[in-house]
Amino acid sequence: MRLIASASTEVNVAVVDAFRYVADFSNMPQWFPKIYHVDQIAPPETQSKIHFIEHMKFPILGVIQIPLVIDEFEENTKIAISNRFPLLHPVSVAEFQSTGKNSCKIKWQMISRYQHSFVSNLLFPLTRITMATRGVSAMSNLKEQLESINSVSDSASVGAV
Repeated sequence: MRLIASASTEVNVAVVDAFRYVADFSNMPQWFPKIYHVDQIAPPETQSKIHFIEHMKFPILGVIQIPLVIDEFEENTKIAISNRFPLLHPVSVAEFQSTGKNSCKIKWQMISRYQHSFVSNLLFPLTRITMATRGVSAMSNLKEQLESINSVSDSASVGAV
């Protein structure tokens, strides 16, 4: 496997809340660029192998549907999602690490399972640039989303006292 891109952020949100938000794939269009909609297509009882369809916009191709499968799901720690995107066969991994009672670090990586030299020499450089940019934007958007949700819930709990 080869690293395509990675990005990380630290957020002022408890790791359990950050994980819960990211694990709800319906939230993905709010924080990951170019993703417009995500549909779950398998029942939640099969937690380790839930299937989704990601609706993603590409400049030349328009909106395409990409099947996703959750390969790893470690509560409050890690989510690994694979897809069969041609030539790359990427795996996206989000790892969560508590850094305090109400803070955590989130690290995102995209790794390719494809080893062919054509892909490595021609497609990887372009993909790395694109996904690195999207990854940095995603982590920035995720931080903003999580901290705004957290500040709203903090305000609500203060008002309830």
